[in-house]
Amino acid sequence: MEKRLMDISEQAYRTAFDGKLPILRSRLYVTLGCNLNCPYCYVEAREPLPNELSFNELRSVIDYLGEEGLVYLTITGGEPMLRSKETIQLAKYASSKGMITRINTNGTLVTDDIAKCLSEIPGLHVNVSLDGPNKDVHEKIRGEGTFTKVIQAIKTLRRSNIRVAIASMGSKENIRLIKDMVNLAIDLNVQELRFPVLIPLGRCKFEEWLFPSVREYLTAGKVISQVALEVKSKLTVTMDLPPALLEKDLLDEPHYEVLKYSCLVGLTRLDIYPDGSIFPCDGLRHLKVGNIRSIRGGKLGTLWENSEALRIVRECYENLKGVCKKCVYKFTCKGHCRSFAYFVYGDLSAPNPICQKLFERGLFPRECLVEA
Repeated sequence: MEKRLMDISEQAYRTAFDGKLPILRSRLYVTLGCNLNCPYCYVEAREPLPNELSFNELRSVIDYLGEEGLVYLTITGGEPMLRSKETIQLAKYASSKGMITRINTNGTLVTDDIAKCLSEIPGLHVNVSLDGPNKDVHEKIRGEGTFTKVIQAIKTLRRSNIRVAIASMGSKENIRLIKDMVNLAIDLNVQELRFPVLIPLGRCKFEEWLFPSVREYLTAGKVISQVALEVKSKLTVTMDLPPALLEKDLLDEPHYEVLKYSCLVGLTRLDIYPDGSIFPCDGLRHLKVGNIRSIRGGKLGTLWENSEALRIVRECYENLKGVCKKCVYKFTCKGHCRSFAYFVYGDLSAPNPICQKLFERGLFPRECLVEA
C-alpha cells in the first residue's frame, strides 16, 4: 500500500506547479468578536480585536490570495455574522474571483434576510455549528437557548437553497451519538456532516472533560466509516481523524479519498487573522509569518516563499517521528494535524497524539504499519 500512495511533499508540489508553491487554501478571520463563549474555542473568541481589518483591507487580502492561486477560502471568526454585511460582500467578491467559498457560523444570528443575500452567491457553502442531536448535549457546550436558534438557521438556509454543512465538534459529549447526528442531518436535508477533532489550544486546553479517550476515537473511526458508506447517497459524513483510524473501504471510495491527506499547512495553506497577522494556520499562531498590512502593493507570495516560520513548518514533514514514520499513510497524511502534535509534545515533527497513544497501547491498526 505504501508504494501506491502519492508522496505529497514540498518538492512534489513545486514540480506540479512549475517550481512555485501555490497557496491553495486559506482561512480569513474577519473578527474575534463572538456572541457565544464555547469552552473549546481555539482562538478564544469573545471581544473583537481593537485593530481589526476594515472591509477594504479584507477585500485586498482576497486579492493578494487570488494572485497566489487560491482555490478554497473559508471566512470565519469569532462569529462572522457580527459583521454580516461585510461578510456577505466578501463572500460574493471571493466567489466572483472563482474561489470556492465557505462561511463558518454558529447559526444564532442567521436571519431570513441574511439567507436571501447568501443565496445570491454562486457556489457558496455555509458551515453551521451544531454540537449535539438534542438540546441537552448541544447547549451543555454552546449555551442555553442556542439549540432551537441553530436548527432554525439551518432550515432557513436550506429553504434558500444554500449548501449547508453541519460542523459538530467531536467531543466526549457527542462522539457516541454519531448515528443520531447523522439521522438529524438527513432530516434537516443538509449536504455534509463534519466532526472536527478537538485540539488542546485556546480555551480548550483547560477543558479536559471535553476530550474523548483514544479508544473512543478508534471506535468513532469505525462507526464513521460504516455510516458514511451507508448514507453516501444522502449525506457526506466525515471525521477529522488520521486515515489509519478510518476503514479502507471508505478511503477507497473516490468521494472520500481526500481523507487520506492532511491539510498540508505551510505547503498549501495560510491563515489571516482579524488584525492582519499571517500564520501557517490558526493552531500555529506562535509562528508568525508577517502582517498583511505590511504588503501594501507588494506580493504575499514573497512572504509565502521566504518566511522562516513557514520553512520550519515545511521541514517538519520530512522528519516525522513515532508511529507516523512507520505508517503506510505517512506520505499523504504527513502526521495529520501538526498543531495537535505540537501542543501535546512540543515538537512539530512529533507523531499524531491519537495515533501514538494507540500505538503505545498496542491498539494502532497493524495493517497500517510498514513491515520492517
